[in-house]
Amino acid sequence: MRKTDFSHRAVEPELMDLPDSDEPRLLQTLAQFALLNRLFSSSRWLIRKYILDPQMRAGKTGFSLLDIGAGGCDIPIWIVQYCRKRGVEARITCIDNDERVLAYARKQCADYPEITLLKHDARCMQELGSFDYIFANHFLHHLDEGSITAVLQQSVDMANRDILFNDIYRSRIGYWLYTLYAGGFLHKSFAFYDGRLSIRKGFRVEELRQCVQAAALSDKVKIRRKALFRIILHGLAA
Repeated sequence: MRKTDFSHRAVEPELMDLPDSDEPRLLQTLAQFALLNRLFSSSRWLIRKYILDPQMRAGKTGFSLLDIGAGGCDIPIWIVQYCRKRGVEARITCIDNDERVLAYARKQCADYPEITLLKHDARCMQELGSFDYIFANHFLHHLDEGSITAVLQQSVDMANRDILFNDIYRSRIGYWLYTLYAGGFLHKSFAFYDGRLSIRKGFRVEELRQCVQAAALSDKVKIRRKALFRIILHGLAA
């Protein structure tokens, strides 16, 4: 068996990103994301730490947020539920470039008028205007380095407060742990193949640092390693 290479980022597209991918498997993958995000992504903890807790400590009663590549919108739905309980108005715009994904997400968000879904390409998202926060979960690894640089530049320009990108730290250990979990529990979807490929497309710190430097944002955007094979970009608006 050929040894899997972790020294460089993989470049092949994930199955769910192909325009002719099997739709039932795509929708099952989106459904499984909700559990995967809750178990492994640390997104809820990161959003509370970097967005919601500072927002509420400042006594602000509302905010806008752009979620790039929001998938089935399990994270935006959780944000709205969290804010409703605390009397904070969250206005969330979610973008994706796959109409099948958006159709699925619209059904999930039917009871959440605070969430707006748009078909839009993240590489030209600046035309959407400004938001208090720009957020993305497991999105950057779908892009090449040039597109990452463009998205970071636009995000900093568009954010009134913070940007937060949560993604995958490329790790052999993480790859094999995920293989064991996905092989046992995630079926009839792209989650096994795409999840393993996503880890191989994940980042090391120096790789993201080069993107931040190419975007001329070293003074605004910080890279942090987190537990559970997380790597995040966090930036404060000027």
